[in-house]
Amino acid sequence: MKDKMNEKQMYTHPLKSVEMYSPKLQCWEVLPNSAMNVPRQFLNVVRLGNKLYALGGFSTEESERASFALKTCEVFDGHTWTYIAPMNFGRAKACKDHSLMLES
Repeated sequence: MKDKMNEKQMYTHPLKSVEMYSPKLQCWEVLPNSAMNVPRQFLNVVRLGNKLYALGGFSTEESERASFALKTCEVFDGHTWTYIAPMNFGRAKACKDHSLMLES
């Protein structure tokens, strides 16, 4: 039980880092030079073609320490995260309830 509690406490803030799982090595690794523009948690990530899309999520305002849902979206081309058009409303966990769709 103690391990689960410590695990939850460790990941309670938004992150800019991107990690990739290697089934071959059975471990996660932080991708070098892949930090997103906005720290996020509970975001949605979608792969479309050879690109990753980071959509919404929660972030915090450093001055207020308040959490809010993001409208911002970013696309990763394998080298750089670039902002794309924001969503109309801030969303977190949007794909869970099927309220988000991407067109190719």
